[in-house]
Amino acid sequence: MRIDQIGWQDLISCTPDTPIMTVRALLDLHHVDGLLLIDGGLVMGSFDRSDLSRQELFRGAKSDRQPIGPYARGCTASVVPEMDAETALTTMARHRCSVLPVKQNGKIVGMVTRSYLANAGTEIAS
Repeated sequence: MRIDQIGWQDLISCTPDTPIMTVRALLDLHHVDGLLLIDGGLVMGSFDRSDLSRQELFRGAKSDRQPIGPYARGCTASVVPEMDAETALTTMARHRCSVLPVKQNGKIVGMVTRSYLANAGTEIAS
C-alpha cells in the first residue's frame, strides 16, 4: 500500500529552541506520537514520545525549559506520496527515526509516524 493510499498526518513541527514542556504539549494537543524539528524551512530532525523517557531529559525542575534541539534525532530522510508504506517503514528503521516528512514537489505537505503506518494496517518492518 502506498503513502498516498493511506494518507498522511498534518505537519506538526517546532524549532530546535522550543522548550521540552512545549513539545510535550504539542504531542498531547495534536494526539501524535512525534513531530519534526524545522528551522528556516529545513528539517533538522525528529522527536517522538519514546524520546521523552530518555534519562538526560530529567535533570531536575529546569529540564522542561531546556530546548529540544540537543535531544532530537537527526534524520534527513523523507518520503513521497507514491512511496510504498513498507519502504517508508524500512527507511525509518534504517535512519533510526519514527517520524518522516512527506514531500511533494519538493515541499513538505505532512508527515508520517511509525505508529500511524502501523495503525493503517501496515506491518512494521523489523
